[in-house]
Amino acid sequence: MYWVLDKAVIFMLRLKEEHEDQFASKREDVEHIKHILYDMDVIDGKSSALLTHVSVMLAVVVGILFTVSDDANSLFSIILKTEVVLYASVALFLLRCVDVMGPPFRRVDGEMEAVNIKYRNEILIRRAIYQLMARLVFVLTFILVIATGIKFSVL
Repeated sequence: MYWVLDKAVIFMLRLKEEHEDQFASKREDVEHIKHILYDMDVIDGKSSALLTHVSVMLAVVVGILFTVSDDANSLFSIILKTEVVLYASVALFLLRCVDVMGPPFRRVDGEMEAVNIKYRNEILIRRAIYQLMARLVFVLTFILVIATGIKFSVL
């Protein structure tokens, strides 16, 4: 059954074996490729873990929002609605961190210097996104814990 899906993807994206061969040969010549791929792997793993936390926190916030829906214009409700938007935005940024370089969508065409620059920029961008989102998630989670504790008189 998979072959039907495979054929559809190959047709829709116009995939060719030589695209992968060209990508592999270019990547092989990138300066510091082992370091870059290691960093991408680490950032991918950390971003995936943080994305899991964000998904759980979104579910928690929405669940709490439903329980206080009678108080829709309260400060607590506004904080929760803001958290939903910010957590969803964080999720989008984290999805950028787990993107895959290479065909069909992220080709690394051009001269070797341009390819080297693409890889260095990719690591720079992913690292910056992850670091920023990790700090933002910490603040959002802290605010949620404090606000929920105050609302339900736990603190």
